[in-house]
Amino acid sequence: MKLRAIAGTLVSFGLAAIAWEAFARSGLLPAAITPSILDIGIALWGMIRNGTMFVHVGYTLFRILIGLGLAIAVGVPIGMLMGRFGFLERFFLPLVSVLSPIPSLAWVPLFILWFGLGNTASIALVFYAATFPLILNTWTGVRSVNRLWIRAAGAIGHEEQGAAVGRPGRAGIEPLVVGDRHRLAPGRRDEPDRRRAEIAEQEAGLARLAVP
Repeated sequence: MKLRAIAGTLVSFGLAAIAWEAFARSGLLPAAITPSILDIGIALWGMIRNGTMFVHVGYTLFRILIGLGLAIAVGVPIGMLMGRFGFLERFFLPLVSVLSPIPSLAWVPLFILWFGLGNTASIALVFYAATFPLILNTWTGVRSVNRLWIRAAGAIGHEEQGAAVGRPGRAGIEPLVVGDRHRLAPGRRDEPDRRRAEIAEQEAGLARLAVP
């Protein structure tokens, strides 16, 4: 079964490569827009040899990790507090529900106006895209914790504050991890928006390699 899956993947990529090569050699579009697979391979190997590729990868990872780290530092505590205290849930949930569906791309012009051209706008975009799913996943995880566990923690000597945060935090870790994996998964909704932000800022990064 695994061999069939591998064979199917290879056939799929092979057909896609043949179609791309045929279109690139047709001359319908300039070679700068649709380079052949051979040209792509030569350019990629050249960037790996001279270290340019690693520079672009480093810039992109820096923006993603800083933005995601800030999102975790803000989103996880807010989600835990929302799940534990009803008045905070009533305050934050409408804001999160309104802002979360807005695509990250809609904020790109404003972020560039507010933060200028540079890493800050890209980091802010990643922060925005990751914060609300982290809040919602953490809130869902804490809300799913059995309240008997919290009362049991208090009954065996835990202070109320520790019981309010510790047990829900540990028990709600699975939805949080799932939400984090979703934000890092390839093809996620905000990935094209981050690439457009890098292109607009004309800085180093993987998205810049797509610009002739």
